[in-house]
Formats: sequence, structure tokens, C-alpha cells
Amino acid sequence: VAQQVGLPCPSLSDDEQAVRPGETVVAVNGQAVGEMDYPVLDRAVQEAFGQPVTITVTDASDGKRDRSFVAPFK
Repeated sequence: VAQQVGLPCPSLSDDEQAVRPGETVVAVNGQAVGEMDYPVLDRAVQEAFGQPVTITVTDASDGKRDRSFVAPFK
């Protein structure tokens, strides 16, 4: 999970994107994650049952910040 995000998703506005270009996910629901920890994010989303998941992201300019999202399952 802790890898830099490249291209934005064209169907989402900047406000709708949990992770924006140039950001790195460093924690999921307060649990630190590394580059190979995608299953931690996947599990958090699956177990949230429509409740918000909080990720901590960093970028090169202004440190860490938390962002919450709800996965839109249909």
C-alpha cells in the first residue's frame, strides 16, 4: 500500500479521491502499512460494512493527514 499514487481516476473529482496523485498511504485505520500491505487495506474495506475507513497519507510537501472514505459497493 505504501507506494506513491500516479494517475488520478478520471471519473472522480479531487474531493472524491481518497488517495491523490503523489500521495503515499502509510496507515489504514491507524495501523502502519508498508509497500506490500495491500491486503490490510482490502480487509479494512471488506470488514467496514459500509462504514468509513480512515487512511493516513503523506506527500512530499506537507506531511501526514487522515482521510476517510466509504467504499461504494453495489
